[in-house]
Amino acid sequence: MDIKKACRTNKPIVKASKHLQLGVAGGRISPSHADTDITPSSESLQREIDMLKQRLDRRNIKVSKVAEA
Repeated sequence: MDIKKACRTNKPIVKASKHLQLGVAGGRISPSHADTDITPSSESLQREIDMLKQRLDRRNIKVSKVAEA
């Protein structure tokens, strides 16, 4: 593996609309919403926790079949 490829694999992929997907309070577009709308519900927090756990379980690097055995 060359140096460019190694550096590219270690960099995280940043999505432009990440704050909109996760529902971060700083990502709101219009300031007309009340402060009670900002607090996420327990259901949305649980979904976010499950999504992050799945992301941790997912393997981000390729492993050859020989290395797995």
